[in-house]
Amino acid sequence: MLIYFSVGLFMRYFSFEKKIFWTFIFTTFLLGASVIIFGWQLLFINGINMIFLAISYYTGYKTYDLKPFYKFASITILGVFFYTTLFLIRPVFIFKSLDKSILTNIHVNDLISNTKVIDNNGSYKPIDFIKGNVYLIEFYFKNCAPCKIKNPIIMDLKEKINHPNFYIIYIQSGLADDFSTYIETCKEEGSLNRFYDKNDSIANRLKVNGYPTEFIIDKNGFIRYTLNGFSDNIKEVYLAENIFKIKTLLDE
Repeated sequence: MLIYFSVGLFMRYFSFEKKIFWTFIFTTFLLGASVIIFGWQLLFINGINMIFLAISYYTGYKTYDLKPFYKFASITILGVFFYTTLFLIRPVFIFKSLDKSILTNIHVNDLISNTKVIDNNGSYKPIDFIKGNVYLIEFYFKNCAPCKIKNPIIMDLKEKINHPNFYIIYIQSGLADDFSTYIETCKEEGSLNRFYDKNDSIANRLKVNGYPTEFIIDKNGFIRYTLNGFSDNIKEVYLAENIFKIKTLLDE
């Protein structure tokens, strides 16, 4: 709600007509920040609410009647509370939709054949999926806030499964990060099974449209589960569900 009130105060203190350009620059910046911090799911609702708040305020400003604006602001507050409630209970439902991805039950090699990643030595190489192993592929970029939240959970997942046929492959976005940033990440997090996707070629083949995104590959090389996004409130559910799913795949 600080976003909405900040915009409202900005427009009330200054003339909306004279400052319209800077107002939209300001709101665009706030929208971008909310997307980076909280994920793409907040873009639509924040965008629509801010546009209608701006319209209702502008109408009230011209007619000297701000009652419609205050009414709409009240509705927006209720809407935000409702959306927040849905977001908080989202962990209960999020994993029920994993199997419905259009990419599940497709062989990963059919999607990423003839594509290569770069390792920390600067060498181009294909990703080899050896039959009999289960893989978790994690797409991320360095300054992705949800990725940073998820990273220690993935490490915990690896320790809890502790199986010689389970591998985690990290693929860093080449459009979000340059190669030097990837090298910094390798030094900080380790370079084992960590690769650089220069032009996001593999990410595009797998239809990655947000970060973090993970794919779980079974022993036969088929994509079985996918997950896009991450937040603090799904940590425990994510860990429990993935431990169960990966161990099940290892036992198949």
